[in-house]
Amino acid sequence: MSGQFKGCAAIVRKTCPDALYLHCANHNLNLAITHACDISSIRNCMSTVKAVVNFFRNSNKAGNLLKSHILAANSGAKQTRLLKFCETRWVEHLASLSLFFEVLQFICSALEDMNEMNIKSDGVQPNTLLASIRTAEFIIALTVLKPIFSLTKNLSLFLQQEDCDLSQCVSYANDVHQQIKQMRVQATEKFSEIFILATEAAETIDAELTVPRRVGRQKNRDNYEGSIEDYYRRSIYIPFLDKYSEELESRFLEQRNILSRIQNIIPEKCADIDVSELHDTVQTLKEEWPNDIPVFTEEFEAEIELWKRKCSNLSKEKPIKTFIEALDVCDETFYPTVYRFLQIGATLPVTVASSERSFSTLRRLKTYLRNKTGEQRLNGLALLNIHRDLEVTSDAILSIMAQKPRKIDITL
Repeated sequence: MSGQFKGCAAIVRKTCPDALYLHCANHNLNLAITHACDISSIRNCMSTVKAVVNFFRNSNKAGNLLKSHILAANSGAKQTRLLKFCETRWVEHLASLSLFFEVLQFICSALEDMNEMNIKSDGVQPNTLLASIRTAEFIIALTVLKPIFSLTKNLSLFLQQEDCDLSQCVSYANDVHQQIKQMRVQATEKFSEIFILATEAAETIDAELTVPRRVGRQKNRDNYEGSIEDYYRRSIYIPFLDKYSEELESRFLEQRNILSRIQNIIPEKCADIDVSELHDTVQTLKEEWPNDIPVFTEEFEAEIELWKRKCSNLSKEKPIKTFIEALDVCDETFYPTVYRFLQIGATLPVTVASSERSFSTLRRLKTYLRNKTGEQRLNGLALLNIHRDLEVTSDAILSIMAQKPRKIDITL
């Protein structure tokens, strides 16, 4: 896709050299989380959770035993089965992790009962999983993952919308990044709250938070000095925050450099920029998109100044923050070049989530039993499934069918 010579981006740039290639923001967020979870403690925690979930989901006896424990403690519980991890969207792990943390006590009780009854699932021993769950490293890592995944859930949902704007996308991502940096600065206070939750969770499953054995020289694992809280803060919490912040900066927020060249013409920002910044914006746009400026630099700078004055006179009660909203108030006749750059900003792609929904729809529609479905019928079913919010009346369907000559007249 992004190949320098034979990729799709290279082919498009042969026709349109000024086109920008932006990686899907939703995929970047997913990759940032995926690589941040490469830390050994976090990776081991995720693997253990997956193994436990598969253990209870693949065995009816194990699933029913866990369900009985949950209902015995809360007869009105709606979710009694562990949620399976989504293999492609790591942000969606939050629901699975939250449920796992809530029913952790019942999971251990069910594993103890199964160990006594000598019940196995896919050759996995319950006591092996129980020993992994009751380790201090697992409990701390599970407690650390919840607040971090909670920060990125709303951003992921926003990036899946059809009308999300690039400026809003980078702004929200920057907010998440700044919050993670603040958590890193306040690591001692934030982790103290997490450590209290981890201690309470350990007490419910009869586990004890301890520090691994320390030696004089250690290369294969962490060997920090200090209390139990200090050890896990330095070995799990801080490295995870640093890695996640680094991944967001390198993968996701790299679009800020591209956006900063054009976002100064958005009314909310254009009204507040000074003369020197306005001049720099004109020069940058002239260098990056010379073919989209049909006038001289002085004329374009005069047009930007007039646009800045118009932006200052707009209502401040409802500031215009996106390119799409700015197009509605920009007169193409009076501000032709500004209107052109607003169009470029509005059409910069953010995510491909909407287009990828068509593949999911196709997988649901064209099953093995419908393998011989024709192209016309498949397209119609896919459009009905994707645009299910549109109301289709029977009169409109009959009018379309009546356009073809038929033996029976169905015209109303």
